[in-house]
Amino acid sequence: SNNTIIDGNGLSSVIYMNTQTIDIDSTTLISGFTLTNGGDAYYGGGLTIIGGSPTVSYMKISNNSGNTGGGIYLFESSSTFIDIKIDSNNSTTSGGGVNSYLSNPVMQNVTIKDNSAIENGGGMYTHTSTPILSNVIISNNTAHDGGGMYMDFYSDVNPYKVNVINNSASHDGGGWHIRYSSGVTLTDLNIIDNSAGHNGGGVYVYGCHPQLQELNILNNYAANFGSGVNTNAGLPSISYSNIARNGSGVYSEDHYLDAINNYWGDISGPYHPAENQLGQGDSVNVRFSVIPWLTTPNNDAPPLPAHNVMVAGSGNDFVNIEWNQSPLGDFAGYKLYYDTDESGYPYYNSID
Repeated sequence: SNNTIIDGNGLSSVIYMNTQTIDIDSTTLISGFTLTNGGDAYYGGGLTIIGGSPTVSYMKISNNSGNTGGGIYLFESSSTFIDIKIDSNNSTTSGGGVNSYLSNPVMQNVTIKDNSAIENGGGMYTHTSTPILSNVIISNNTAHDGGGMYMDFYSDVNPYKVNVINNSASHDGGGWHIRYSSGVTLTDLNIIDNSAGHNGGGVYVYGCHPQLQELNILNNYAANFGSGVNTNAGLPSISYSNIARNGSGVYSEDHYLDAINNYWGDISGPYHPAENQLGQGDSVNVRFSVIPWLTTPNNDAPPLPAHNVMVAGSGNDFVNIEWNQSPLGDFAGYKLYYDTDESGYPYYNSID
């Protein structure tokens, strides 16, 4: 439970931990609190960890503000975060929800939602860091660049079942922004319904050479170029992904690149001004080579989250559940968990 509330009264970080002043190691546990109203802090309005690698679990970090890291700031830390909600925090620079510098945090079952940063990384900002993200939701965050995630300078990431949904950037990289971070492999991500006021509604790549594979890049929007993916001064590879309903699927500002073995939303492939003028799927510009393409969605990409799930009707022995149609057609691999009352949560009964 996170019923115990620690209120920072807008005066400082709610919890500040520094190995120069206290002992912190992997046996240190912080659990069961709500950290709120931290403010007037240069680092981490809600939680600051400098050195050391504690475990932080079953926490809510909400409505805090800081210069660098509105909710959480990490420096030289490999902290583990389990069952955490990070929401409604703001940074006057970078990392509205989380700012990670020279750190390798592990995040499991974490929601990063409704955070904002004036500069970079509304949800999360990393610099020279390699977070491990498992069952993480990054949604409804805003920033100038990198509304959901901003990976900067030699950062990497190990994602598993990560949903990046409905984030926005006023400039570049509505969902995910990668800068000067070569060697990155982005996989097992859903990047859906994000937007950018300039380029790269889903993903924006600048000055590096990441691999993008087995992704769902769907329903994103950019006001200028590359609603799905925009790349500038970089050499990314894009393969075995589902790129659909973005309009402009991928766009390269300069280099000639491969985007082969992707599904573009239609059996006819993407519209390409030279290679495939009859393509009815998302469009690509002339700097991409797209042959061959997939004629059906790649099922090795992660399952899509069901959108707008609602109970349409119920009775003593039935329930009707409705949700929005998947942009990739029929989907499988989901389970409906249920019980007779809420006290049994998490529920063990299930139907495929």
